[in-house]
Amino acid sequence: MKPVAPTLQSKNVGFAFLTAVICLGSINLAHADSGCKYIKLATLPVDMHDMVPAVQGSVNNNPAAMLIDSGTSSTLLTQVEKMRLGLNSDAPTTSPAAARKHGKSTSDEMTTLNELAIGPVELGATHVLTSPSLTDHADYGSVVGADFLFQHDMELSLRDKQINFFKPDHCDGKTLAYWDSNAVTVPLDAISATDHRQMVTVEINGQKLHALIDTGTPISVMHLSAAARLGITPQSSGVTKIVPKNASASSANNAWLAPFAQFTIGDETIKNVKIPITNLRDASNTAASTPDMLLGADFLNAHRMLFAVSQHQLYFSYLGGSVFGADIAPSVAQK
Repeated sequence: MKPVAPTLQSKNVGFAFLTAVICLGSINLAHADSGCKYIKLATLPVDMHDMVPAVQGSVNNNPAAMLIDSGTSSTLLTQVEKMRLGLNSDAPTTSPAAARKHGKSTSDEMTTLNELAIGPVELGATHVLTSPSLTDHADYGSVVGADFLFQHDMELSLRDKQINFFKPDHCDGKTLAYWDSNAVTVPLDAISATDHRQMVTVEINGQKLHALIDTGTPISVMHLSAAARLGITPQSSGVTKIVPKNASASSANNAWLAPFAQFTIGDETIKNVKIPITNLRDASNTAASTPDMLLGADFLNAHRMLFAVSQHQLYFSYLGGSVFGADIAPSVAQK
């Protein structure tokens, strides 16, 4: 039986389904005798499309692939899907739920759906945002954003092709990384009370940077201004311009591959890494709203991660393989 949620009535797309889904069981933790239960609420089976996770769902009972994008603040119906289904917009919105991607606000509209299902989770009739500028996801019917993903604790295991949602019961101060007693832990915080995209602090060449965890970005990337604070510019020694296949150097986007001596997150350190640098800011957002770095699907695919939003902690374990496209395994400090 699929987990089923009540119909949503809110115009603010407040996906409150996970408080009412059928419990799929609880995870056995080493400290279960303390009364802590980690209750599994739902599982989304995930496929990888061009290094980006996606889940199968439906819009108005029409099958649709849905992009899993933790770097977008709000769940969206793509413009292509809206046109394909012949849907009309309700009205423009300037609500706090307006979609943001890497600090960029878009001019969004509300669209009423008779049915929306994200993986096995059925939302029923609801209202979703549609962005007129969202035209670059023609293969997807919806973009599943942070408002959906981070209602409860979320485990992301791209190697296992699944996303699990959990609700802790009496687990304050308890370690929730049930798969690895030596998992690395770092503080995790949402951007704001209305923007649930998740940020962590990393260190590159010994300097702290704020990184946004973004499943919708295939390759991790650093903002040009953050690289400049580290003394790295496009003109620095060892920096090379990135030219995509079938593109000339003059027509390529302004992105460069830059070497860094060391990347650290928590107790995990990777030496001699190469990370793309580019401008993550445009005229529609401020410097304060632009992250220093995006941790993309390349980094996430090399780790098993638990976003314990209930504790404001990120638990993760290195699984092996490339990180940032470099064939260098990280070293993890022994606890």
